[in-house]
Amino acid sequence: QSFRIHVLSDRKARLQISGMLHVDEEVEYYHAVPSSSVVQQFSFTLSPQTQETLSRFKTKVLEAGYEEETDTAYVRVAPYIFPPIRINMKRVVVATVADADGDSSEQQQQEQQQVVS
Repeated sequence: QSFRIHVLSDRKARLQISGMLHVDEEVEYYHAVPSSSVVQQFSFTLSPQTQETLSRFKTKVLEAGYEEETDTAYVRVAPYIFPPIRINMKRVVVATVADADGDSSEQQQQEQQQVVS
């Protein structure tokens, strides 16, 4: 399985899961723990379609968060027959945007990702 979280704004992210499970969904989230904490937990609600996809494989996404000290996002997943696992995701720069004249700019898109086999 491959898990990716693309942060789109301070309240919206795209969750992508590929492999046997396939999910591609924009998710609204908010801080469940005050942002001054070292570990920030996020509250979110997955769509009924995504919940149905996960339930077919008896899998749940239990928690998502971010550790500022290590610049690491994480999700905690409960797969069928296994205890819950925490998947840590390091930041990856995926693209550099060029302006209309073709000059490279400093604007970059970033994502958190981790591949789990």
